[in-house]
Amino acid sequence: MIFINMNIDKIFNLFNFGDGEFDYSDEELKQKEDFEKFKETPLFKLGMFKKIILNHKIYQNHIIDMFKKVKPSLEIDEVEETGENIVYGRGWEYISQFEFKDELWESSSEISDSIELRIALKLSLNYFQEIEEYEKCAHLKKIIDLFEKKFGLIEKTTYIPIKGNEKK
Repeated sequence: MIFINMNIDKIFNLFNFGDGEFDYSDEELKQKEDFEKFKETPLFKLGMFKKIILNHKIYQNHIIDMFKKVKPSLEIDEVEETGENIVYGRGWEYISQFEFKDELWESSSEISDSIELRIALKLSLNYFQEIEEYEKCAHLKKIIDLFEKKFGLIEKTTYIPIKGNEKK
């Protein structure tokens, strides 16, 4: 039988939601602790913000195509709007923690600076302008200005539009 070496207790502990100890090795516990610590760093938060915002456009197009095939009468605009509310809200949870006078955030911004991050910031700014959440716009604009001051402007020739992100 293939499953002879399988640790059944470890498998069932995956479904044990805090009711007992997991059977982790010391190394696994250390890795888990390290990852939990990393999730609190500015580098992780900037990366997650970028990933959430940029991947959203790609997945949104795939999901909409799928829904169109399944139910052509579906209100696609509502699906898009709901998806955007969720994604930009989740992205905001990360980028709202940006601290301008913090040395760790400053060094993380230097490491994280990329065209993709700048595009994610500008997409977010545009989104929050459209729904008139100006406090969020002010925070994002301040970050964009900081990046432009420290690292320079993004040249328009380096911008590659993501399908669905083009101006209508």
